[in-house]
Amino acid sequence: MTDSEVQVFIPTLGNKDRAYHTDENCRYVGSRHYPASLKDAKDRGLEECQLCADEFPTARPDFSVYEAAVEAGKEGGSPE
Repeated sequence: MTDSEVQVFIPTLGNKDRAYHTDENCRYVGSRHYPASLKDAKDRGLEECQLCADEFPTARPDFSVYEAAVEAGKEGGSPE
């Protein structure tokens, strides 16, 4: 598929001048948006939404304290 054939979605409000979306159901696309070709979006200088591109930074929970407690329990047995 060429960039002219790929459909993307451009918000008409909010971050309309910054990003295009490849997923119409993206939480950042907004209720008011219009379809466009990927070529048109690139010609306007828009970048792909990080969430649509699976590049959105996510927080990974830190389980190190829990894991250390589990290991300590394995080594020392149950408290009396």
